[in-house]
Amino acid sequence: MNKAQSKSADEEMQRYALEAKQHPQHSKERQIALTKLIEALARSGKLSRPRKGEFVSVYEDIYAEALSLLWLFICENIDKYDPQRASVITWVNYLLNKRFIIEAIKIVVGKKEVLRSDTLEIEFLPHRSREPSMSEVLRQYLQEDPQQVFTNKSLVNRPDVNFKQIALARLSGKKWKTISAELDVKTSTLSDFYQRSLKEFKPLFQEILTNDY
Repeated sequence: MNKAQSKSADEEMQRYALEAKQHPQHSKERQIALTKLIEALARSGKLSRPRKGEFVSVYEDIYAEALSLLWLFICENIDKYDPQRASVITWVNYLLNKRFIIEAIKIVVGKKEVLRSDTLEIEFLPHRSREPSMSEVLRQYLQEDPQQVFTNKSLVNRPDVNFKQIALARLSGKKWKTISAELDVKTSTLSDFYQRSLKEFKPLFQEILTNDY
């Protein structure tokens, strides 16, 4: 990427960030601007890859997890971005380096089965001591989907791509890159949709797990 292209990419990201800040939370306009911002960040080639020399065997999983957490944070906290203090890419890379790569390492390397209430990410881990595990309870409910709420939650302009199939893929251990290739949807778009949907379904998941435990 030459200097002109780099400058153009920076201006594009800045424009989407400021546009998102101008619209009310949960508005369609803000969501569109945020989606464009995340896609621009993902293809910019400017995202840092902190601690790349560590955890070599699982680094790509860690990095994908860190980006997933980062995208969710941006969508929920774009109003915290101050263009007077830093460019968008500087702000994003600071968050990635100082916060989300660390959180991702704890999640991937820690290997704890959990439905995290803070990020609402469902992760699959092998069966352990309890019958059934939280993963199995959630998997069964997703598969049954009695009210079709997970099936009906789909990507805009892609009704064939829904939350149910993405969540089941994640619970089966599939990586974001694999799901992206299978569904022909950008990883950043899938992750953003998935995280926002998880937040929406949080009360339902909590009720399911409370009833089963």
